[in-house]
Amino acid sequence: YVAVSAGQIVDATGRALTAPKERIQVYELIFAANFDSQNGRHTESLRKLQQAEKTEPQSITIQYLTALNYYRLRDYGRARERFQTVLQLDPKNSLATYYLGVCQLETGSLDAAIASFRQTLSLDPSNFVAAYNLGATYTRQKRADDALAAFLEATKILPEYAEAHAALGELYLYQKRVDDAVRELEKAVALNPALRRAHYQLGQAYTALGLSEKAQRELELAKEP
Repeated sequence: YVAVSAGQIVDATGRALTAPKERIQVYELIFAANFDSQNGRHTESLRKLQQAEKTEPQSITIQYLTALNYYRLRDYGRARERFQTVLQLDPKNSLATYYLGVCQLETGSLDAAIASFRQTLSLDPSNFVAAYNLGATYTRQKRADDALAAFLEATKILPEYAEAHAALGELYLYQKRVDDAVRELEKAVALNPALRRAHYQLGQAYTALGLSEKAQRELELAKEP
């Protein structure tokens, strides 16, 4: 809903709407900033977004792209602040919630990261990476059973997710559930033979089962560049 107040076009909250010409300029800046970001020019992208933000400070797109640039620059503190701003404007934005969780994980706020990853999965149950990162966060807290449940959820969402099978196998090996470990680690290296850590863990599991030839082969594969 819009209205006219003191000669200006305003929205339902009384905020003046941007003039059409200025709005076009903002869209052009956003388009150019997105192109820069996708091509790795994050600082240049941020410069354009800062210019656009002066005209449209409540733009979800501007706030999200700004956060994403900081994230890609590994400036997790600033990225975290911007993703929080996005969520103030759009509380059900599942991608912003996910990336907020990653920033919280990277900055050591593990409980907050867990809450964000769980919220992400409630908003988007297909986000297998959120399930994996939830498991990784639980692992850092030494909550093995919770981590197993999260990694299992990741493999249910995407059965071909090699890294999740590898994480499951490593946890099973830690719990001395060697047969379960072998099953998951074999899946992991079959799906992605380049996972050297999974080859190493599989070698350890074969060793525990007395399968020395298989163990030696996996340990050799783990050393390959």
